[in-house]
Amino acid sequence: MKRILFFCCICLCFVLATQPAQASMCIPITVGEHHVYKVKWLGLTVGQFEVTVLREDTFQGRQVYVIEMRGGTNRFCSHIYRIRDHFVSYIDKETFRPLKLEVSRREGGYKKDAVTLYFHDEGKAYFHNYLDKSSKEYDIPKDIYDVIGVFFRLRAEQVQLKKEITYDVDFGETIFSASGMAEKKEKIKLPNGKKVMAYFAEPKAYVGSEEVKDGSVRAYFSSDVYTIPLYITLKAPLFTKITATLETGTALL
Repeated sequence: MKRILFFCCICLCFVLATQPAQASMCIPITVGEHHVYKVKWLGLTVGQFEVTVLREDTFQGRQVYVIEMRGGTNRFCSHIYRIRDHFVSYIDKETFRPLKLEVSRREGGYKKDAVTLYFHDEGKAYFHNYLDKSSKEYDIPKDIYDVIGVFFRLRAEQVQLKKEITYDVDFGETIFSASGMAEKKEKIKLPNGKKVMAYFAEPKAYVGSEEVKDGSVRAYFSSDVYTIPLYITLKAPLFTKITATLETGTALL
């Protein structure tokens, strides 16, 4: 659980400050769109993660976006604890729900190469680990998003202050329920010096009915139609304090 807590919390932040809007509010996703986040631990840069829209395609008879997310430690930190994570998601162009999620994780001595296939009409997902050859089938809620799809689900949303919302997010083997709200709107300064208005939220995550209490998350989102996470802070006993800051974003900066 601790291995994926930070990555999950960042991705869960992408969905927690919004309410449903009309379809006409949806901002188009553009092939080549690219967002880069710098990750710091106790003020020291330890790595980054990035999200890229690779292409449009067809999967299971549906039109999809193929979107990649990569994350890892920098050269110095890799000598201490090397992380190289790679996710590729095939998300439905209309619903943003996942149809396929490919995962490759290298975290210290931990390795995982796996794929999850989603069949929403059946309410089922099928997981297979290529390394240990294990497989399993599990039930999924009607509306579920993966760790990449939630980033773009916001394109069909609009912010309402003090209005709570809960989404289900699948991390391949664990389904999180994420709950939160936009608590206030204020001006913040980005790394490039630009000052922007942003919404602030403190989301919570649950596995089943049990709240994940290994840490706390605070996040700022852009207050424009893109609703992109700008700055995220995670405090936890394992990490002490980790931050993720948007460095570049083709849709925003």
